Amino acid sequence: MKKLIHITLLVLAAYSISCKDEPLDYSGVIVFENPSEEKLVADNQSTLKVTVQIKADADPDKRDVVFSTDIGTFTNGTSTITIVAGQDGKATTYLKSGVAGINTLYAKVKEFKISKTVTFTASAGISLENPASETLAADNLSTLKIAAHINPATDPAKRIIVFTTDLGTFGNNTATVSLVADNSGNAVAYLKGATTGTASVRVANEGSIATKAVNFILPNADNLFTVQPITDNVASDNVSTVMITAMVNKSLPLSAQKISFETDQGSFAAGGKTTEIAADLDGKVVAYLKSNEPLAAHIGLSLAGVTRRYTVNFIKALPDYIQLSAAATLSAASNSSLPVSITLKRNVGKPNADIALEYSATDINGVNIGTFSQGTLSTAEGTATVNFNSGTSGYKGLVRITVWVKGLPTVKSTVDVTLI
Repeated sequence: MKKLIHITLLVLAAYSISCKDEPLDYSGVIVFENPSEEKLVADNQSTLKVTVQIKADADPDKRDVVFSTDIGTFTNGTSTITIVAGQDGKATTYLKSGVAGINTLYAKVKEFKISKTVTFTASAGISLENPASETLAADNLSTLKIAAHINPATDPAKRIIVFTTDLGTFGNNTATVSLVADNSGNAVAYLKGATTGTASVRVANEGSIATKAVNFILPNADNLFTVQPITDNVASDNVSTVMITAMVNKSLPLSAQKISFETDQGSFAAGGKTTEIAADLDGKVVAYLKSNEPLAAHIGLSLAGVTRRYTVNFIKALPDYIQLSAAATLSAASNSSLPVSITLKRNVGKPNADIALEYSATDINGVNIGTFSQGTLSTAEGTATVNFNSGTSGYKGLVRITVWVKGLPTVKSTVDVTLI
């Protein structure tokens, strides 16, 4: 019996040693359809089809194949992509690169991972990182990356890449820019524009040319700035203001974070009909508009070719109180009259001109007495004058003269005069 146990242990040990010497076999789990090394031109346009095979009858939770690459990108624009294998157990993706080099490509299912080599060879000419058509907001602020690639081994004297466009400009504010490719053969320029249309962008190096189309489209106004609700119907006293608040996109270049304001009526805080205000640290821009006339003002807020327009209303600036002055006595003769000086006042600013007034005069018993003449509308300075005549009643004594704003009887004032 002891001899049998000893022989069994020796067999198990030998089997264990043989297992350690043999590589793990993933052929039944995941394999590349073409496991041999492959080559691809690194022009960022040519693609390599990569297919792996897993068990066709694999469980649903074991059908995700994760592809990853050291160089280049897959169809999702990144270096990693997950593909669910079909009913036949195959999962396929496509690989491309704008950079030359020896790359290791991986495919993984659960804990099983395989790899193969893909060599990206330098393109004989010039290529674009993304030759497809793209869109760009025509706000002269947004930029589009235009990346070109040449063979990294190109002679140093022949590494200049010329970028040109027939619409918009590059970072140097011209339609042409020349850049020297870096050690990897890459050069990058940034395109912007203020006019809608289609630009033909070209990159050239030593007679080799690549082109692409860029569509400049109307910018989304909200991507530049928004305007908060405006509260108007403010008194036109030339002091009270309508506050106009905008929020600028903080991702814009700092130099562009400012809004131009214009108005056809009234004036801004600086005193003119136009002003330009930079955003604060929070991106807020605030302008204040005032007026000395009751009217509608049409205002515009502009940034990077986008203009938002609003109408705000200023209402009549009525007085808050009245000051009266007159002589203390008046002869009780029918042909004598007393001028009463009137001054209209506001707590803030000045009342508008042409405020209509009404008048009354009563004796000591509260009975109306006398008449008024030559009453005038208020001036731009808020002043007016009216003449009081005592009439033929023969009354002598105290007379109370009252003046109030027509239609606004709560705004009134009195002055006492003695008829002698």
